Amino acid sequence: MESPASMEAAALTPLMDEVTAAQGEMIEAMAPEGPFTAPAIRDVIKALSQALSHFGPAADDMLKALREEKAADAEELPESIAAAMQPVIDAINDAVEADVLDAEMRINLDGMSGDSALREVSARARMAAGSREFRKFLKEEEEEQEEGAEESPAADDGEDVEALFMARM
Repeated sequence: MESPASMEAAALTPLMDEVTAAQGEMIEAMAPEGPFTAPAIRDVIKALSQALSHFGPAADDMLKALREEKAADAEELPESIAAAMQPVIDAINDAVEADVLDAEMRINLDGMSGDSALREVSARARMAAGSREFRKFLKEEEEEQEEGAEESPAADDGEDVEALFMARM
């Protein structure tokens, strides 16, 4: 007989696949339209890497994917770049909302495409990464998330899930 934890994991797998697919579609929809040149892609990779380096361990996978990305002319933005771009844009826009960064730092790519969109993101990501106030903002956000995670009873592995089920019975 399967354990409750493995039954739950089996039930969640299709849902996780759907979430992953939806995330991919969302990232693709938010990414600027091409074409893109290799120099612009190379520049945005460097700028995003610079900004993500201040995001803490949560950004390690994105940083690794960016470092593996090869700059080449492309019609579509590579998925690893699009995936890394969104949290950087969100963090910059959140910092603008919190009056940590000036209003002109807000990134809005609506109607932008190609290299001009990448140059916009590159310039603002680089400026934000160089801002002490922005780095402090990111650190405070990370600490708040860690505190929230510690306060919520979350199960990280199958044994904890199983223990929670057994405790509820």
